[in-house]
Amino acid sequence: MELNTGSCLCKSVTYKISSVPHDCCFCHCSICRRLTGSSYGTYGTVAKHHFRWTAGKELLGTYAQNEQMRRLFCTACGSYLITLYELASEDVYLSLGCLENDENIKIAYQQFVGSKASWTTINQSILQHYEWPE
Repeated sequence: MELNTGSCLCKSVTYKISSVPHDCCFCHCSICRRLTGSSYGTYGTVAKHHFRWTAGKELLGTYAQNEQMRRLFCTACGSYLITLYELASEDVYLSLGCLENDENIKIAYQQFVGSKASWTTINQSILQHYEWPE
């Protein structure tokens, strides 16, 4: 059963997921701030077998952040959609802001709060990790 859909800003690239994202988090690191142009990135995880592209796959661009991590984005509007991480090759990491329905999303933790932007206020009610969660 398909639970949710996602898309880029121009809606040229779309996908469906058939599970609720888990391990949802806010990431305050400087890389995610630059990637999103905001105070933090918001991410969730689904197993690859619960994810499928439905339109615009030919418009995807790839940014190889390092040897193990690739970030996929729409080449038409620039929206950052997912991350693929070689060390967790069975998962897809979603940019939660691209989901059409966010009512089942539960943020479990915040990471890299030690490098947050000086103008950001940390939500004290969500578990915090100074760097990577253990």
